[in-house]
Amino acid sequence: MTSTPISRWPAFHHVIFDCDATLATVEGIDELAGDHPDRQAVAEMTDAAMRGDVPLDEVYEKRLEMLRPDRRAVSEIHRRYRRSATPGAIETVRVLKALGHHISVVSGGLAAPVREFAAFLGIEPHDVHAVETRHDDLSGQWWRPGQSSGAFAGIAQSPLATTSGKIDVIDSILSGSDKRSILIGDGVSDLVAAPRVDLFVGFGGVSHRDVVERNAHVYLRSPSLLPIVALAAGTVGRELAAADPSIGTVGFAAAIHAFEVGDLTFNDPPSARRFAEAFGANPPTTEQYR
Repeated sequence: MTSTPISRWPAFHHVIFDCDATLATVEGIDELAGDHPDRQAVAEMTDAAMRGDVPLDEVYEKRLEMLRPDRRAVSEIHRRYRRSATPGAIETVRVLKALGHHISVVSGGLAAPVREFAAFLGIEPHDVHAVETRHDDLSGQWWRPGQSSGAFAGIAQSPLATTSGKIDVIDSILSGSDKRSILIGDGVSDLVAAPRVDLFVGFGGVSHRDVVERNAHVYLRSPSLLPIVALAAGTVGRELAAADPSIGTVGFAAAIHAFEVGDLTFNDPPSARRFAEAFGANPPTTEQYR
């Protein structure tokens, strides 16, 4: 007599995160606006681009031209990112690194603050891909040491300032690798890149986008990123974590809870069944099994 095989959830070695409204609960360029009179207009352009109502390249540099942030203002965004780290972000990165995953950030945010924030989370600077800004070092009282204002002078050419730009960057990250990949993000620019990875998780814990929820392989509504641990590390990751108390299994418990309360959903019913069976989770309704 043979036993019934137990379903396994695969591990995804390459874990790729968006930054704004994913690893952090804020949009970096919106934060630049502060009390600027165009703050609302900038936020509306950001939201429209993330929903896919307008191409990102139509509004990307336009927002920055309205705000014209100097080098110091751009750098300061990382402090707001740190204060606004998404719940579970630090622990999720820690556990996945401990389990041997390769973690990258692919963001349409501004490179300097995104890199500093990623380092705070434990992600290597060379694994961060974002948009570089250009600044004029001959501005302000530039002849005095430390007195250049670094006035805004535009952005460096980057695919990440366009709606489809993450495709090229992700292709580069995964080039030559035969290991599975997972992408986590909230916006249409993430959704557009979904075909380049094995699993796309739409994250709605900060900003909900209908089009992302409808089309993502998996959608996470939880305000915490912890369920990503189980989705990325799989059954083998849980076994390794259970055997090593320094890693811990809180992320796996968070994923099971999110699934059971309906905060973690699958647009593919067989995948929902596989996840439930692999982790011993009970579905909230029969809807995920249709």
